[in-house]
Amino acid sequence: MRNSNNEVIERRIYILDKKINTSCQKNQEGIDEKVKDNNINKKIDRFYLYYINEELEKTELTKKQIQTFKDILKSFEFNYTKKMLETFSEENKKKIKVIIYLIYDFIKNNKVSAILSKTRKELIFLYDKCKSKEDTILNFYNYFSSAVAKN
Repeated sequence: MRNSNNEVIERRIYILDKKINTSCQKNQEGIDEKVKDNNINKKIDRFYLYYINEELEKTELTKKQIQTFKDILKSFEFNYTKKMLETFSEENKKKIKVIIYLIYDFIKNNKVSAILSKTRKELIFLYDKCKSKEDTILNFYNYFSSAVAKN
């Protein structure tokens, strides 16, 4: 509202019941995918901390699933101690984090046979192959897990 001197003396805001278009414009990346990717990275980091601190009972796995997880890690020779992991490079720690989380995720979702059909070398090879395409994919973990499930 304006007064007689045409100065603004009051602003009124009207709320309309219209749906606002929140879609992305051309060449603009959606925030939802970035948030999902960030969430999976936090889940991987959280599980890794449970793993190295030997607190697997705090995860969603049952006791039987925890034992299966430990057995699979032992068979793939991924059963590293906290002390051993301290000597690894950051790149190798990241690789171990993702592969260990993948094993956990497959056990949690009853896809154990997909993991057991692989060898240690195959998992590492698939990780490296997917990592080389990381610039062209939206979510690395989803791409890697689907590659493991397919091959």
